[in-house]
Amino acid sequence: MQEKQKKGLRTKALFAVLLALGCVAATLAITLVSNALQRSPLGVIDNALSDLALKQRRTTGQDKVVAPQDIIVIDIDDESLEKLGRIQLWPRAFDAGVISYIASGGPLAIGLDVLYTEPDSLSQVYAALLKVKGIGNVENILRALSTDDSLASAIRNAGDVYLSFFDDDVSQQRPSDSLAAFFPPLYADKITAQNFHRLRYPVLPIEVFRLAAKHSGAINAPRDADGTTRTYPLVQVLPFAPKQDSLLLVANFPVFMLLDHLKLPVSALKAAQGKIFFGGERIVPVNDRAAMRLNWLGTDEHFRRISYYKVLEQKMPREFFKDKFVFLGTSAAGLQDIKNTPVGQLPGVELHATALCNILNETYLTEKNIFEVLLWLVLLATVLQLVFQFMPPALGAILTIVAVAGEFLFFVLYLLPSQLVFIPVASFLILTLLCYVSSLLYRYFTEGREKLILKRAFETYVPPDVVQQVLDNSDALSLGGDKRFLTVLFSDIRGFTTYSEVLDPQ
Repeated sequence: MQEKQKKGLRTKALFAVLLALGCVAATLAITLVSNALQRSPLGVIDNALSDLALKQRRTTGQDKVVAPQDIIVIDIDDESLEKLGRIQLWPRAFDAGVISYIASGGPLAIGLDVLYTEPDSLSQVYAALLKVKGIGNVENILRALSTDDSLASAIRNAGDVYLSFFDDDVSQQRPSDSLAAFFPPLYADKITAQNFHRLRYPVLPIEVFRLAAKHSGAINAPRDADGTTRTYPLVQVLPFAPKQDSLLLVANFPVFMLLDHLKLPVSALKAAQGKIFFGGERIVPVNDRAAMRLNWLGTDEHFRRISYYKVLEQKMPREFFKDKFVFLGTSAAGLQDIKNTPVGQLPGVELHATALCNILNETYLTEKNIFEVLLWLVLLATVLQLVFQFMPPALGAILTIVAVAGEFLFFVLYLLPSQLVFIPVASFLILTLLCYVSSLLYRYFTEGREKLILKRAFETYVPPDVVQQVLDNSDALSLGGDKRFLTVLFSDIRGFTTYSEVLDPQ
């Protein structure tokens, strides 16, 4: 009898493992199909849960090398526009004054999330007025009115100034290959860079500023399908002809700031599958598009933000910028540089500041794909199926709810905010549900169906509680019965023999 019970247990365990592997295979297929869609349904769930996990954090511990307070954002905010007028009419002398004053305080680097792709717009505005007035020699007057030279001098004298450029991704033009000479030699082979974001038509700062700055880098930070920015590309492919099966790359401008801070040449930056190497100093985990998942600051952490006009008017001591990383950007609503992020709406310049802060402190969000967590999926499915095999369906439903809630809380409250690991948690939730449903189907088509037939057959002749006892202990049944010590009462019904003799057996 014991051998028969053991055999039954082994059979159940074997079917549990097979069901578990089937559920894992189904989950893997669902995940891959979902990810192939333009807007992945499972990806939407993963992003919503990760946003929730990041939003509820108060602090993140990003102060190992540089604290958030050591990164300063000079903000062209609404208050600055009220004080100084429309930004389109600002002379470049304003920016020159701000950069010079910051540089006099001894910052580590100055990154400008401001585009200088055209000459001083102020002189162009007045050019039309001069022509209407019939004033000749307009070109000489324009040169006199332009403050581009003042800004170029300020950039050059400051030293560690980094400019930005944007990608005109709707342009129908193709940039000349001769423009490739402007970019530092940063290459990756075609296989490594096959999924990297590709620039279409880079619009660079004008030459007088390019030559004055330390480096110029991209500012692209593509949004997800729901309009939220969660990742930040460190390098991107430039639209120039390949060189010996290698593609020319360009980094976003904070990467150049970091390289110089670490005293590394551009050649020390290497792109590989899932990693960006900063020499031997840093290894940054990235996705297949060379983008890192940003580890946003907590609700109690902030970069220092100062209004542009206060710096221009020198309303704070220059020593304030000593050994700080300084970014210049805008939060003014009319300038349309506000980004949707998992932690709310932020000015675009804070994306660059956050990326720099993450890499300096090496506080990366490590992103695991479905294949990297496959072993955990198999383990979870096997445990669930083994439990479901020996548990009534009602208790199985309760366990499923508890398991789903546990996975949700484990990811939102611990794994992502504390361990900085991002996993496809939606796949785990799908797997849990599949395990329960498959166990129900297995019971119905095997044990449940057999027991239902047996119960209906015996209930006509045997009391229901006895039938249920037989069904619950079917493995204990054997030919010849069960040997036990019992007390038996024999009795008779008066007149039964005479009564039965005159009736048919039925």
